[in-house]
Amino acid sequence: MKLSDIPQPALEKLFSTSGIPLQIGPFIISIKTSIRHLAESIRFLYHDFDVEDATRFADYHVSVERPANLRRWIRPQALFCLDGHAPFFPMAAHAAAPLLEWGLNWVVGNHAHQYLVVHSAVLERNGKTLLFAGGPGAGKSTLCSALTFQGWRLLSDELALLSHDGDRVAPIPRPLSIKDASIELIRRVAPHAMFNPVQSVTHEGIIVHVRPPVEAVTRQMEDAPAGVVLFLKFQIDSPLELREVPKARAFLRLAQNIHNYTVLGAAGFEAAARVVESWRFYEFTYGNLDEAKRVLSSL
Repeated sequence: MKLSDIPQPALEKLFSTSGIPLQIGPFIISIKTSIRHLAESIRFLYHDFDVEDATRFADYHVSVERPANLRRWIRPQALFCLDGHAPFFPMAAHAAAPLLEWGLNWVVGNHAHQYLVVHSAVLERNGKTLLFAGGPGAGKSTLCSALTFQGWRLLSDELALLSHDGDRVAPIPRPLSIKDASIELIRRVAPHAMFNPVQSVTHEGIIVHVRPPVEAVTRQMEDAPAGVVLFLKFQIDSPLELREVPKARAFLRLAQNIHNYTVLGAAGFEAAARVVESWRFYEFTYGNLDEAKRVLSSL
């Protein structure tokens, strides 16, 4: 059964009582909330995801609720919890949707140690995989979103789940997170994309989420092969530049983007080394989205 098959009243009741277990990539994640606008956002953004049997084991139980204090009513807040424990401070209640997505990133990045969890966007087309790594402002989400709605399969907007063998990527195609000026840009290049009507103002700016394409969700159990890692850098009106990165330097830069590298210890080092052997690495600087899409489509 798809999430969209459940009527809204019944859905809100399930969210606020037992929670709803969704198949999200390789994980079953049970989500609970009594915040009505968040329940509506989840139904919109996870429209095509499968709801699992409540008797099945869930990998993670998460919730986003109003705190049990005055901030429940006065300047309301929302608090993210994993198994009843809050890993970080609450946020304004109107930002509950990005709080959930950031919380899920934290859960996977800090607990899914069967993978190397890389902070990156990742796409696949015709058996060719592109992984975008880079810090804030590098243009990962913008470029990933543009390519997602032009024939590439979305594997993830935020996290690449790499096998310890280094040669496979497990998809986890959650909603795309678009910020500030990129919102109108993606509306223009992908007019058929399903934008959540709710925008959130956060410390990172204005954020809106986009529903992942149906194909990405229906194929979320299909791994993708090793391919190309691009260390992105966006500079307005900068000429496009693509330079191969030597393996030793690529290892250092990749390790900086792996959430659980130090937790895994020697196993993380060995897995990262296998990734470096299996993938090709480039620095990719761009200042024009259309030019970047054209070059990457022919890479």
